[in-house]
Amino acid sequence: MVAGYDRSLGWVMRHRRLTLLSLLVTVVVNIALYVVVPKTFLPQQDTGQLMGFVRGDDGLSFSVMQPKMETFRLSILADPAVESVAGFIGGSGGTNNAFMIVRLKPISERKLSAEKVVERLRKNMPHVPGGRLFLAPDQDLQLGGGREQTSSQYQYIVQSADLGSLRLWYPKIVAALKSVPELTAIDAREGRGAQQVTLVVNRDTAKRLGIDMNMVTAVLNNAYSQRQVSTIYDSLNQYKVVMEVNPKYAQDPVTLEQVQVITADGQRVPLSSIAHYERSLANDRVSHDGQFAAENISFDLAEGASLDKATVAIERAIAAIGLPSDIISKMAGTANAFASTQKSQPWMILGALLAVYLVLGILYESYIHPLTILSTLPSAGVGALLTIYVLGSEFSLISLLGLFLLIGVVKKNAIMMI
Repeated sequence: MVAGYDRSLGWVMRHRRLTLLSLLVTVVVNIALYVVVPKTFLPQQDTGQLMGFVRGDDGLSFSVMQPKMETFRLSILADPAVESVAGFIGGSGGTNNAFMIVRLKPISERKLSAEKVVERLRKNMPHVPGGRLFLAPDQDLQLGGGREQTSSQYQYIVQSADLGSLRLWYPKIVAALKSVPELTAIDAREGRGAQQVTLVVNRDTAKRLGIDMNMVTAVLNNAYSQRQVSTIYDSLNQYKVVMEVNPKYAQDPVTLEQVQVITADGQRVPLSSIAHYERSLANDRVSHDGQFAAENISFDLAEGASLDKATVAIERAIAAIGLPSDIISKMAGTANAFASTQKSQPWMILGALLAVYLVLGILYESYIHPLTILSTLPSAGVGALLTIYVLGSEFSLISLLGLFLLIGVVKKNAIMMI
């Protein structure tokens, strides 16, 4: 080994210009590999757990969402890699949203990664009218959009001070993102609003018949609002007693024609004699991010796609539709954190190299000798980046930390060799 090192050192000393040129070429190759290697924020984990999100049409009630949730749950349980499924309906997202936690069997039994299980579940998922299921592997570190429950790992947020403008451009942005091949499982609010019934009362007719508006409000409250009227207590629990019509009579507004109100003299009068109802659509909520009205779009990456390539494709697709100045669209959550780190990563690497140079300069009391030691780093960098590229991995924040460790190890070995 010593003899081989002696011969190689002699060859290098005889071909100094070629050696210097190879160093410069290695630096260029490092830069080229850094540009080419796929990048992401954090590597994908297999925690043995999936997160599921069921989005129903706007305005769906708990009783309507429950059978949809059960259909999805049974379909997931039928997969041989799934051990258990738990979930709930409602929460901050409203009763038309549901959340699931899918526990997978140990990797030794299922033989597939969590990502592959998600792909199989997506292919076998039944079509449920009025409901969509989104699945993603659960991660230990999640950076959500901070506004509401998210159905996928990455988020894109659209903001505007003008709600009307937001409603106009939001579907166009969703359509643009759906055209990006690097994205999959795109979740966006697509409904035109929740169905609602407006009861229009002819107050003149009601007054002529001796019907007070408070009476109309009380009758509707007793019939449809599940008003609590009492509480039953036993030794272990307590139960709320609510007043309502039979649920089968609350499924269609036509039943309003069967409701009766009581006049001042005690007579019963059909509600339809003083009022009529009108069907319409209305947004059941307006989401905000900061001080602006906002809508969230969640997405996952298609198989083989990296976050940096997807980010570039998204920016290109959004630029093509020409958003007005009052519409703000940007990455959120993990995707936003990735965009921020992407800009600072090269400077962090240069900063680490500069810090090493300063420390070595102080130790050797020289401006030249530290460069001799640092000249061993480019070849190590090529090896590291080439390994990531060949194995089909992605350069992540963890890879960056590993690169810093590699700089320290190579520097130590170079000092020992010199």
